[in-house]
Amino acid sequence: MKKALKILLSILLLVAAIDVFMFALNANVLDLPYVAGQPDTLGIDTSQETPRSNSVWENIEVKGETKEDTGEESDGNDVNNVEFEKYNEFLSSGYAYNLLDDDMKILYIEVYAALVRFADTVDVSVHDIDKLNLGFQCVMIDHPEIFYTSGYSYSQYTRGDVITRLTFSPTYICTEEEADMLSDEMEQVIKEILVGVSMDADDYTKVKYIYDYLVHNTEYDADSPDNQNICSVFLNKRSVCQGYSKATQLLLNRLGLECTLVTGVVNENEGHSWNLVKMNGDWYYVDTTWGDASYQSIEGAEDEWLKNLDIVNYDYLGVTTAELLRTHVIDNPVDLPYCTATSCNYYVREGTLLEGPDSEGLKAILLSHPVTRGGNTTIKCKDEQTYNWILNELITESKIFDYVDGGGSVGYAQNEDALSLTLWLDD
Repeated sequence: MKKALKILLSILLLVAAIDVFMFALNANVLDLPYVAGQPDTLGIDTSQETPRSNSVWENIEVKGETKEDTGEESDGNDVNNVEFEKYNEFLSSGYAYNLLDDDMKILYIEVYAALVRFADTVDVSVHDIDKLNLGFQCVMIDHPEIFYTSGYSYSQYTRGDVITRLTFSPTYICTEEEADMLSDEMEQVIKEILVGVSMDADDYTKVKYIYDYLVHNTEYDADSPDNQNICSVFLNKRSVCQGYSKATQLLLNRLGLECTLVTGVVNENEGHSWNLVKMNGDWYYVDTTWGDASYQSIEGAEDEWLKNLDIVNYDYLGVTTAELLRTHVIDNPVDLPYCTATSCNYYVREGTLLEGPDSEGLKAILLSHPVTRGGNTTIKCKDEQTYNWILNELITESKIFDYVDGGGSVGYAQNEDALSLTLWLDD
């Protein structure tokens, strides 16, 4: 899930080309003294990109068959009325569960109960395989702790043209005993993570803590084992978007925040998942995967300082629907709210949002968030006019050096989609 970018590294009159993968960022380095003129940007090269699935749900294994109903005894759904009421109360905190009608809630409970009991085969209360698929997806959306299933199979029984029964048979990637052992191991890791933030902290602080923790402690690796579930994050520390987003959801749920999984497409053909989080009563989108420096990993860089630069991208920590849709396409099994709140956006909260072409405002941001060695400063612009102005002001006109003490090089990375500019300093 990387974009291949070509970067031009300019050192006075000597130019060396390096390949960089950095979302839609264009990374460059300016040396002191700076020769006027911005290095050329070669742009995005997607010609070598490997086609990917356009839905994360295609990773779910679903097999089905149609059988003639001969009147054999039903397996039953294994959920009695008393248990149903208990399940209904327990599951009512689930985002997807609450959007379902009464019949679908019954199906959801049947699927959930089968999974947590490691059932082999159960009858479900619907005869529509599309509804069964939706019910399974909703359970998986709400419950990242169910990491031990890779899909399911079903049998549809008919008499003539009439469907009389539908059975659900989960596919497990491990035994119940093995799942219990893995759960215990992960629980120790989860407890250690959550010790780092107070339950009394405000919602934004909790979200940023989890975002930062996962970014700094997980490496993006398309070949990592169990990368569609939380084991990849908590036990292997290597994952892809499904692992990142499910781990984010589980940790934020543990901290008392409403958070759900969201699925869709990015870069036109890449299946992707991220999160919808409620902070201070309003919904925001959070994409932890796109915040990870290893997802932006710099490959082939000749300078170690550039290769090892640890940039956390906050462009997708607390964004609106309008901002999200600049780069993401939502393709979710259940409806999502239209998010408009901005008070818990990273740049708003951290004071690095530039409201307009304002020299004094820019100065204030760079004084309070100076460009230093060993770190980076990102400024987000409210609109495209402001973004173009800041690029001209700091880069083309080289006024960034008015805010940098001493010699060295200033690196910068542009994100035109998010209207942000990231700056760092090196000797």
